[in-house]
Amino acid sequence: MAHIHCDGKLQRRTKKERFPQVIQGESDPFFSKRQLTKAFIKQNSILTVALDAAAASSPMPPRRAIDVRSGDPNPHKWRVALTEDAFDSFIAHGGDAARKVFGEGSLFSPLLFGKFFDPGDAFPLWELESEPLLSGLRSTSKTSVDWFETDSEYVLKADLPAARKCEIEVCGPKEKVMDISGLWRGRETDARDWKIGRWWEHGFVRRLELPQDANWKKMEAYITDDILLEIKIPKQTSESSKVHAVQAKESEFV
Repeated sequence: MAHIHCDGKLQRRTKKERFPQVIQGESDPFFSKRQLTKAFIKQNSILTVALDAAAASSPMPPRRAIDVRSGDPNPHKWRVALTEDAFDSFIAHGGDAARKVFGEGSLFSPLLFGKFFDPGDAFPLWELESEPLLSGLRSTSKTSVDWFETDSEYVLKADLPAARKCEIEVCGPKEKVMDISGLWRGRETDARDWKIGRWWEHGFVRRLELPQDANWKKMEAYITDDILLEIKIPKQTSESSKVHAVQAKESEFV
């Protein structure tokens, strides 16, 4: 093994320099190559353990699941409407955090779909295609929101800017409305009833109508790096759709 001194000369290190822990054994007539080998293995074992520990402690991209709950039956949630005038005043005085949560391109912005739409009202997202509604925002890279459907599921992806926590509830008649809501990051108010009053001063919400064939009980939701929200809702199979239709019809006569 060699190393370079500051004068630029390449010099080879002696065994005493490389294995100081066996320096006494160097002059011992019984000192053997086996002892040197053991010392070398021990030295490299320590290095290997250190590298393994560093690899284990290196941060991995966190991806955590969100529990999907049957919604709070409180009928007064989201009753206070967010009007255009209230929104304009709020954004003007709400600071950077408000603009990140409700600003242009955010899933929770009332202007996401081109015209003002209160996020507290249920929107039929999957009845519309994302490209026509978001083409302007996408052309300037101002939104990460996307939704689509495949043969087997409905998918929604979006960033959660400045969000401190996020919860997903399914509620409404026959559980056909999904609420995505949470409190702002950094807000001191954790009012238990924040959803009843002027909710936008404490948190955020986007309410979405679920398609008729959405199987919300098998819905999966994840947050990656505390930013990216991804929701997948399986479609009812033909058999389960028939059972669901029969149950719905029977409930009409109860």
